Amino acid sequence: MKGLRVALIMAMLLAVYLGITSTGCAQNQGVVYPTGFVLIYRNERTPFRWVQRWVQRNNQRVLERVRVNINYNMETIQFVLIIRGSDGNYYTNFGGTGNTEYYRPEDGWIIMGTGIPVEDYARFHTVLVRDWLRLPTNRRVALDVRWYGYAGSRVDRETRKTTTVSPPLNYVDPGGRDRIRYYLVDIERNPGSGNWGKRRINLSDSGGIIAPMIRISWRDPKSNSERVEWFPSQSSGLAPLPGLNDCARRSSTGACIESINTPTDASFNQYWSNRTWDYNIYFSASLINPQYPVQYPVFVMHNVGAITGGHSDRGIVGDAVNYNISYDTPRWWRIQRATIWLNVPYEWGGKFFGARASGQQFNYNLNGSGTTSGFGLDCSGLVAVAKGSYRAYYYGVGAVVNETRWLYREVRSGGRVFRVNDWASLRPGDVIVRHPRNSHVMILYRISNTAGLYTYHYIESYGASSNNPGASEERVRYRTGSASSFDLDGFEPRAFND
Repeated sequence: MKGLRVALIMAMLLAVYLGITSTGCAQNQGVVYPTGFVLIYRNERTPFRWVQRWVQRNNQRVLERVRVNINYNMETIQFVLIIRGSDGNYYTNFGGTGNTEYYRPEDGWIIMGTGIPVEDYARFHTVLVRDWLRLPTNRRVALDVRWYGYAGSRVDRETRKTTTVSPPLNYVDPGGRDRIRYYLVDIERNPGSGNWGKRRINLSDSGGIIAPMIRISWRDPKSNSERVEWFPSQSSGLAPLPGLNDCARRSSTGACIESINTPTDASFNQYWSNRTWDYNIYFSASLINPQYPVQYPVFVMHNVGAITGGHSDRGIVGDAVNYNISYDTPRWWRIQRATIWLNVPYEWGGKFFGARASGQQFNYNLNGSGTTSGFGLDCSGLVAVAKGSYRAYYYGVGAVVNETRWLYREVRSGGRVFRVNDWASLRPGDVIVRHPRNSHVMILYRISNTAGLYTYHYIESYGASSNNPGASEERVRYRTGSASSFDLDGFEPRAFND
């Protein structure tokens, strides 16, 4: 009996610590207000996709089926905003129906980010989420919840060929440089009213990135002043994506008095002298609650397999047997990862999509090293992220050459043997390279054959020349070419050793 009493006392203390009773009733009978937030999502069509991976089990390497988060264009993503109330309970907007629900990882849910106590996160898969609107109106604060979303991007200037006056025309950085190119995100407020807790987003017809931002405000019942919180949190002063809330004009004290980007009511630190933002790529299993993977933003692959009437989940089918690419192979991943970055702006030396910036023109020679701090990707940076190497500082076209082998064939002429490009040996997932003069690299994703004429379909990060006013072309894009055109331009086919 003594042991039972001790156990009951410990359980009661734990319940008090977590702010709930064993029946889930509020300990605090005052007005309930938010004390934290969780944003989760899942693929509505296919919550689970699987790959085979070697893992270590009992000092042995075994092949196991592992869950991966893969989303394709034309699918639907469900988002749920969950609020931790001051009463210790968790809520979302079920529309006043009184519904309750568990959002478990075994149902496909992935956490985008949290602002809740560690002990709650550790047990989040057991948390029962209640209906906020079932609380009496005099027992809850009135919430104003606004959803914003990534609506595209545009390239600001690196040379004077672009007309955008951001930063101000006479701006120079501390090193005297005015040649600045960075990438500005256009953010739109998502329309919709009523159910602030849930959103369904139908993905576009190509690859891309979904980076929701949410503004939650209410009147604090203690101070009677407005409280505003953002997801992702602004507590660090770092913006979740580059270019957010760019400052068009500053006061004499340096305060931003005019913003050129929405949401204008955000206070992310994005001024010229201190252009800083969080890494906007992360995907990891949490150390606190390994059941939940964590990812922000949502990555969307282009379903390349559908081009020929199939689906990338079953591999990429080509116009000939040797052009077929099996699912979950290195070639498949290079192609599919590359499609995530379609339309991301070009940045020479850029090896990472959004990290840290200071107004400098980034290049390989910055402080004697490369950079992952650019505002976009260059051609070899696209290959790096396609390989899954998101922080490859020194990964240039030369590194691609070193990691690949030339595909050639030997021909005889005049008693001599010559090596020439063997385009017939090229397969999707290989690369097309020009190096060292005027270096460039492209990733092949498909080869089509029409009446014996072969067309090579590739994805590249392309940068217009300084005298080219076509800034819209400075981006990751799809293009096609022929073997003869590649030969003429000095390219060669190369393959990774996989």
